[in-house]
Amino acid sequence: MNAKMELIEALEGRPDVRCAKIEYNNASYILKEGYTKKEFSDFLKEIDFDYDEEEEDLYGNVWFIDGKVLWHAILPFPDAGWYIDGIAIPQECKR
Repeated sequence: MNAKMELIEALEGRPDVRCAKIEYNNASYILKEGYTKKEFSDFLKEIDFDYDEEEEDLYGNVWFIDGKVLWHAILPFPDAGWYIDGIAIPQECKR
């Protein structure tokens, strides 16, 4: 699987993204609040990597303008994405 393509697919038809944090192999990929088009493009380039679907170390959150959060984790079972409320935006995602 490709992380960038999976995120793009997950965002289809959803409200505008406020910020995001993706973690993989002890690295964090951050899209900060108030991002520019270039920053969004750079973020997508950073997460343009392939991973094994059976790995358990790729996960992240996408916060939307409407206050919802898409939590996604790659776990030993498919379709591990949910909309949830109440996850605070981490400091590293704020400007």
